[in-house]
Amino acid sequence: METNFYQPKPPFKKVRALLLEDDIELSTVMEQVLKTLAPNLALDWVTSAEEALSHLKKTLARQATNPYQLIIADIFLEGDSTGIDFWRSCQEILPATPVLLTSALSLDRFFATVGKQSISPPYLQKPFTPTECKQAFETLLRTQAQWKRKWNSKASDSFNWEN
Repeated sequence: METNFYQPKPPFKKVRALLLEDDIELSTVMEQVLKTLAPNLALDWVTSAEEALSHLKKTLARQATNPYQLIIADIFLEGDSTGIDFWRSCQEILPATPVLLTSALSLDRFFATVGKQSISPPYLQKPFTPTECKQAFETLLRTQAQWKRKWNSKASDSFNWEN
């Protein structure tokens, strides 16, 4: 007797994400988790905030709309800038794009590092399980998709580098 197992469809057809992570093994895990949500994943991977900002500026210069549905950034990266610095830049450049910060910092240390005047970004504390990672990614992707449907505006995702 043949058993048919129900294979649910991935919730997202195509996702383009930017990953800032200097740990190759962890990057691989995150990529695999994202692929369970979006098999046609397009992932750009960088290891420093400086490289990410440069990459983002070049990508936005080629296209006027937001190139990413999700950005994931480790806080402590190679280089002088942190994932928090990059998140703050994204608040100006891509306000409609969710940025998930990751680190081994405790929640108390994370909030102390972000500062009390700031709106706090989503945070996933390391070490995390693949299930926790998937839940965080899926929540942010669904939220971003709902926001896009609600506002249906490309203008909110574009940024004029001349200003």
